[in-house]
Amino acid sequence: MRNVARAAVIAIGALYAWHWRFYVNPDGVAYFDVADALLRRGWFAAMNDHRSPVVPLLLALTNHVSPYYESTAAHGIVFLMYCGAFVALERLLAALRNDALVPIAYLLFLWACNFALETGPASLTPDLLVAAAIFLGSAYLVRIANGERTWRIYLALGTTLGLGYLSKEAMLPIGLFLLAAAAIAGGRKSLPRASLAFALFAAIACFYIILLSMKLGRFSTGEVSRYNLVMWVASTGTPIHPRPVIVQHPLIVAYPDDAGRGTYAVHDDFGYWLAGLRPRFDARAQLLRIRHSIGDYSAMLGTPLHFALLVVFLALLFASPNIREPLRRHWYLTAPALAVLAMYGLVLVLPRYVSPSIAVLWIGLFAGFDAETLRRARPLLTAGAVAVFLALATSRDTLSELEMLRRDPVPHDWLIAQRLRQAGIQSGDRVAVAAPPSICYWARLAQVRIAAEVVERDHFSPTAATTEALRRFGIRAIVAGDSVYVVSDAKRITLPSGS
Repeated sequence: MRNVARAAVIAIGALYAWHWRFYVNPDGVAYFDVADALLRRGWFAAMNDHRSPVVPLLLALTNHVSPYYESTAAHGIVFLMYCGAFVALERLLAALRNDALVPIAYLLFLWACNFALETGPASLTPDLLVAAAIFLGSAYLVRIANGERTWRIYLALGTTLGLGYLSKEAMLPIGLFLLAAAAIAGGRKSLPRASLAFALFAAIACFYIILLSMKLGRFSTGEVSRYNLVMWVASTGTPIHPRPVIVQHPLIVAYPDDAGRGTYAVHDDFGYWLAGLRPRFDARAQLLRIRHSIGDYSAMLGTPLHFALLVVFLALLFASPNIREPLRRHWYLTAPALAVLAMYGLVLVLPRYVSPSIAVLWIGLFAGFDAETLRRARPLLTAGAVAVFLALATSRDTLSELEMLRRDPVPHDWLIAQRLRQAGIQSGDRVAVAAPPSICYWARLAQVRIAAEVVERDHFSPTAATTEALRRFGIRAIVAGDSVYVVSDAKRITLPSGS
């Protein structure tokens, strides 16, 4: 039965990866641009203060794939990342040695790594690698707490967390949380081994830190946390590079070459746009951000799955002879997970950031009950699972998702790129866009640069004055709604339906 469940988890991931094979999210386009820099000029040129190096390295493997199949190959890589995260979860379950946890863990994995569009194999992001690092690191923690304190375990822990940091900057504090838990769980006699794990983690992290610091001309472990504080909490200073305005009505802003020469300059160099701003501590702003984060967590956890888990957990907890024992038995899993949730709560909470830690938190809490207790609670768990399934199966979101998966995907971005070619737009040309920022992969396929954007895009229709202003800035075409407007001869080309 468990092998059937495993096959179902893998099949669901494969279905999502295949259905969304023509879709590349904006982060994915940016990672492709970094991969191009890596292939052209080597590691140093590819050091990016907002994009860690592992995903660009993996996407560089698609370099010899034709542009039409590039996104499909990339989704194949992300599907392998999904499988790797699932294997890491299996390692965690094996370390816990409690088969009754399997249904809970599999449901949490599907929630954490698949059903949110920006989390699973539908999107090109490093979040599945982070999930794999968290699950595998947690498995090593369980083994250390159970007395398996060999040098090999600590070496594996340090290597896992170090590679996780090369996948995403957030793994630096997350890795430190897990290493601290390993040091405490291992006891005083294991401190030399814990120190070795920390040293290995630091040595791997230094590969990125040294190169990035050399490129920036100052010490840096990555700039994402600083950027997020500036954008989402509080900042002081004045931007050195405000976005130039080409047209006031409708508002059209420009992205000069200094901002980056990639596909979509907004994503090329966040430091360019935020130069002159620095984080500022503001108690009121911080409390407001925490309040927003609490609301985000409430919305995220207010789903049938988490409600059912909460009901079952509380029922088991209050039926336990010692209420505190289940809560503290696997503290080395729950404490780092709570620390991660608190860390994101101070700045920005998104499902793809926190879902792996939420999964580990629930697994750690339920692992506090012994296998016999969970077996006795099987009717309650079964009833909860049925309730969750029925609630999910009949929800409007699920029905619309199933309807979407039933349709054959259309390569809209490829078709838009072909229309641009037919309009005479050449590689390296500048274009303007009046479309949602989630739609920009076509620009990479057409090898053009989005150098201007219509901010007031509702009911946008270019006028003679608008097109003249864009022409003076070097814009060759405007992609807006269902049309491409060629600036030079005022020609309008209709785009494929649904693009």
